[in-house]
Amino acid sequence: MIKTQLSVVVPIYSGSQYVQELFQRIKTVREQWEQEEAPLALGELIFVDDQSIDNSLPVLQKISEENQWVHALSLSRNFGQHPATIAGILHSSGNWVITLDEDLQHPPEKIEQLLYKAIKEEKDVVYANPQNGPHGKVSRDFTSSYFKKMMVWLTGDKHIAYFNSFRLMRGEIARSAASVCGPDTYFDVSLTWFTQAIGQVSLEIQDQRMAENNKSGYSFLKLIEHARRLILSSKINLYRSIAFLGILIFFVGVLYSGFIIFNEIMHPGKFGSRGWPSLIITTMIFGATSIILLSIILEYLSLVVLKAQGKPVFFVINRSAPAELLTYLEKRNGRH
Repeated sequence: MIKTQLSVVVPIYSGSQYVQELFQRIKTVREQWEQEEAPLALGELIFVDDQSIDNSLPVLQKISEENQWVHALSLSRNFGQHPATIAGILHSSGNWVITLDEDLQHPPEKIEQLLYKAIKEEKDVVYANPQNGPHGKVSRDFTSSYFKKMMVWLTGDKHIAYFNSFRLMRGEIARSAASVCGPDTYFDVSLTWFTQAIGQVSLEIQDQRMAENNKSGYSFLKLIEHARRLILSSKINLYRSIAFLGILIFFVGVLYSGFIIFNEIMHPGKFGSRGWPSLIITTMIFGATSIILLSIILEYLSLVVLKAQGKPVFFVINRSAPAELLTYLEKRNGRH
């Protein structure tokens, strides 16, 4: 029986106190599948050390030396979570790729649930959607939630609401999306360039680092950087709204000019001082024209940027899955 292979990617920056436990939990999931002779296998665990600021790298190297299926990559400098994740994905080989955070807030025991959703509904990407505020801090959860809602409104992409780092992806899509990412590309946005078959599974997620130390793994500046990348990588539909506003103002100006001309013919001198109506009309029409032209330029620049970032014209995918895998996951899913 040919088994479906899974790769797990974990970027590491300050996770030395969590890495060993995370590894053991992933190993337990792997061994359970082996003991049950499941039609899937956790073929590799890829840790990506993003120039960690603690003692993470030696711990990762020790785990890697003792376990052939574990790989420890070390980046030349600190590039950030998304580039580190991309590096790990590009080194993966599994049919499916799962990404987890270092601090145990993403339970590897729930990988099966994400895979079951993907196989059953033919999804290419499945996110773990927190049932609660995962960070345990109202201000952080509120800001994150409403920023995503704002981006959904601006872009029209409902999937932005699901974006988080606990995700399962079809291997060929994950690696293709990772390969086109540039320095300022938001990885989850690049996934939407390749597929819209995106789902989510509601899970109980708790930020253990925040719960224990009241400290997030992300500084305020890093959160701002995440937001900047998301904005730069997204196609903002606001440009079209601005264009419609310009068109509306243009037609209002035309109608107003018709109103003025009609009254001047029927009731000469009705408006008193001459010149003001003409000035208002001219300002409205030329201002509206400028708005329309500006929105066209912005729309064009947005398309150029997306093309430069690597957005594909098309992508071919095979969503078929072994029947025995779906049967196994259905039986297992009944236990959750």
